Amino acid sequence: MAENSIGGLWIKESTKGKFFSGQIEIDDKKINIVIFKNSYKEQEKHPDYKIFLSKPREEKPEAPKVEPEDNSRDLPF
Repeated sequence: MAENSIGGLWIKESTKGKFFSGQIEIDDKKINIVIFKNSYKEQEKHPDYKIFLSKPREEKPEAPKVEPEDNSRDLPF
């Protein structure tokens, strides 16, 4: 990374549109962020984009794995 660079962003797309996602590093601490276009901008002094801390996605609980039954003893041959 360049000497004065503090991170990078990637363009992502969701069902609601495009946004930036990335990470910045300050004092050896990595901070995940997302940036969205400010859809509530009504005045010139309002920002064009808003920066938010990115929270890790909650993982959906995995469905319990069901072992197939051993039916080989039921076979007539």
